[in-house]
Amino acid sequence: MSVDPHEPVREDNLDAWRDLLASVDACFPGPDELRLDAGPDARALVRRLASGRLGLVAFKRGAQGGTLVQREPECLLAWAAVETPVVDPTGAGDAFAGGFLAGLRETGQLDRALGQGAVAASFAIGDWGARGLLGATRAAAEARLDAWLAARARG
Repeated sequence: MSVDPHEPVREDNLDAWRDLLASVDACFPGPDELRLDAGPDARALVRRLASGRLGLVAFKRGAQGGTLVQREPECLLAWAAVETPVVDPTGAGDAFAGGFLAGLRETGQLDRALGQGAVAASFAIGDWGARGLLGATRAAAEARLDAWLAARARG
């Protein structure tokens, strides 16, 4: 189970968010959805948020990619966005979360799941509304994922 916050997580509602996050496996906050006084340190933010079964927090930053923090074993992975022209950014974060979760379920590999999330987001931003996602083919998605993984391997 996962959550992508709409109401920002702030100091004044952190206890309520901790109660909710204790019952989910993953959280996908964007920059407008996380307003805590922990600074830019992703691990420190996760320590402030985490309790219960929350194991993954993916800090989404749009065209700048993002940072995934896994609690146990502790792991921090940055990811790059797939470079593609932006027509409509609406839904990119949700597409990332869906692609990531599908990839994690399918392969169990965080790197590949991050790639699948980035690829899904790239289709979402490529056209208005859901047209980018609806027009995506498996072959196009696999080609983008292969290119993303190759770029990641080159560092």
